[in-house]
Amino acid sequence: MSLVSELTACSVKLGMLKLTSNILEEIIEGRKMDLYLVDWIVSVNQGNEVDFGLDESGILRFRGRVCVLWFG
Repeated sequence: MSLVSELTACSVKLGMLKLTSNILEEIIEGRKMDLYLVDWIVSVNQGNEVDFGLDESGILRFRGRVCVLWFG
């Protein structure tokens, strides 16, 4: 995380705040171990799913929400 600031006589100027995480990469790797998610991805690729889809990063989503590996 980084924040750039500049203090002047009349104001404080704040620069960009950027948060980064590798959670989406971990989700992509983790789904390879979940055969249930792999089946959904195959079904999406075949055009058989309406509520599921793959985003531009290859993340499986259900109605826009990220699908993750379940450790139950």
